[in-house]
Amino acid sequence: MSDGMCSNSIKDEMTSRLEEGRDLNSQQYYQTVPSMSGIEIDAECLRIYEEQKMRHQYVWTVYRINPEMTLVVPVAQGGPDATFEDFCKELPEEDCRFAVYDAEYTDNDGNSRKRLCFVMWNPDNARVRSKMIYSATQRGFLQNLTGVDTIFQATDAGDLVYADLAAKCKK
Repeated sequence: MSDGMCSNSIKDEMTSRLEEGRDLNSQQYYQTVPSMSGIEIDAECLRIYEEQKMRHQYVWTVYRINPEMTLVVPVAQGGPDATFEDFCKELPEEDCRFAVYDAEYTDNDGNSRKRLCFVMWNPDNARVRSKMIYSATQRGFLQNLTGVDTIFQATDAGDLVYADLAAKCKK
């Protein structure tokens, strides 16, 4: 590496573009950066999320990274009558999960509100590799879930208290 920043080949390419009068800021000259983990999001995740967000077909949806560690996939949804307890039962004691919960809470003025809350389930009993991969994938996954504005993290069953989730939504 020269100048401690760019390799010679990158520097040569940029110089070539400048000499030819090409725009260095044009999107065509930049590669998209994959998520830190390289794990992709299954299109089904986004379809289900849109149904949850727009049509309120689900109170909650749980997602996981497939066993091959290549793709985030949906694994369970709770319909309109599903409870928070049903949701908690879908979170394994020894593996991580992502989830979106459509939380209902009362604001400071006494009005009933709903807010989509992203839940990062990262239990203490999970394998270190799993925790690292989920953490590295979380940001990229969240960027695809437009409309989620609250993040709730839980590491054990004691953290899964609906009142705490609702309080986080009020902020």
